[in-house]
Amino acid sequence: MHMLAVLQHHGVPTRLIDVTANPMTALWFATEEHKPEADGNVRRSPGVLFAVDVTKTDWYETFHHTEGQTWGHMEDPLGASYAHALAKSQKSRAMFRAFPALPDERMKAQEGFFLGSAVPKRHKAPGVLGLNPIGLPPGEDKLDKLLFKERGPGRPASVPFCAIVIPAHVKDKIRDPLKRTYNRRRRVLFPDVDGFREGLSRTQLD
Repeated sequence: MHMLAVLQHHGVPTRLIDVTANPMTALWFATEEHKPEADGNVRRSPGVLFAVDVTKTDWYETFHHTEGQTWGHMEDPLGASYAHALAKSQKSRAMFRAFPALPDERMKAQEGFFLGSAVPKRHKAPGVLGLNPIGLPPGEDKLDKLLFKERGPGRPASVPFCAIVIPAHVKDKIRDPLKRTYNRRRRVLFPDVDGFREGLSRTQLD
């Protein structure tokens, strides 16, 4: 699980999804500067901010040091935790969280962790493929009450996930406050050589 987490965090496709506990960091990624194309032109594009409810998901560290060792860990010290997480995910039809046991400087700066799951045989949420969120989609009535109508007393309805599309012209307006107020900028979120190289190639070094 640790190897997959490191690979995923550095851009190698895996069955894990990078997420952050910091909504301002997530917003920075959703409004990141438009990337130059191979021909040198910049294509202006919208961004998407995803929010996922993880409060009831199982969580694991990406590897165990000593405590919590089982016979499975002794037989397969590198793979047992991931195998256990996948088996439990398959049975419960739910995703899990994986927290880096040895986070590098980039993971620390981004307050990152990972979501994973067994490949679902049946998908609970239409349009969300390869990962089953906790809970069922709220439906139009519940969303209408949550977002548009005045709701009554009590806690708001639980929404297992949502996606907010941010138009290209709005992205440009959000980036400066994120940089100046929350210090969300490339050199802070990518404090390593790979981050410097990427910023240099995008001419985004401030």
